[in-house]
Amino acid sequence: MSLLPKPVHVAICIPMDDGMTNAGLMQYQQVLAGWGLNQKPRQYRFSLLVNTFMRPVEYARNLLVRDFLKTDAQYLWFIDADMIPTSSTTAIFEVDADMVCGRAHAFQDYPGGKTGVKISAHTKEKGSDLFLNILPKDDDLIVQDVEACGTASLLIKRHVLEDPRMHLPTAYVDGDGVAKDINDEKDKESWAPAVFRTLYKPNGMLVRGEDIDFTYRATQLGYSLKIHLGAEIGHYKKMDVDGVERAARQALIRHGAKIKALMEAEVRKEAVNV
Repeated sequence: MSLLPKPVHVAICIPMDDGMTNAGLMQYQQVLAGWGLNQKPRQYRFSLLVNTFMRPVEYARNLLVRDFLKTDAQYLWFIDADMIPTSSTTAIFEVDADMVCGRAHAFQDYPGGKTGVKISAHTKEKGSDLFLNILPKDDDLIVQDVEACGTASLLIKRHVLEDPRMHLPTAYVDGDGVAKDINDEKDKESWAPAVFRTLYKPNGMLVRGEDIDFTYRATQLGYSLKIHLGAEIGHYKKMDVDGVERAARQALIRHGAKIKALMEAEVRKEAVNV
């Protein structure tokens, strides 16, 4: 009698730095559970790890890595608390790579007050600290290699997080100038491994965020990172009045010609009815 293969364990990790998320993301956990159960044979099973009110975000991610490594999960799947999964989000599971990110969008300000949308996947500009957002065309491959990406929807194989080379130096100097090591605090509940970090210049200027830093260090070690442009995930944002104006500008930039055509058609229709 042959046994069915054991389903792959995926730990979904959600850092909730303000203790909140959106209802769509919570409902998605049930969708994933059903998706895993309905596969014949069952390929995946999902568990959920969250932390709340843990800041800054790199510390929240390190705590989740700590908790993930205590499980038997083969994959860590970061989904940020302000994301809205879609029916295509799980397409990242179709890609065999050490790390796979989905198509997550964020606002991008352009000269002249214009606002557009960028994809949180990047290539590094040679000779600088700048990371350039990829700008896919309609006829591009749906799966592409990238050098770095955001963690809005990022699937990571366990061996990447277990690799000692991905763990940062643990020695530090406290505010009184005393040399210490975070691993001396392993017995404390607050301890976490040093895997994610945000890089700043000495004057406080940001060099790169914790997500770009982590994924770029991994690709520089030879780990593969791919984006699936069909694995879309929405980005939930609260808006004030300025945010509404910003969204309107974005709509005009992306769909200006279509909006103009629809408005002209409505005007013609009203003229006929007069």
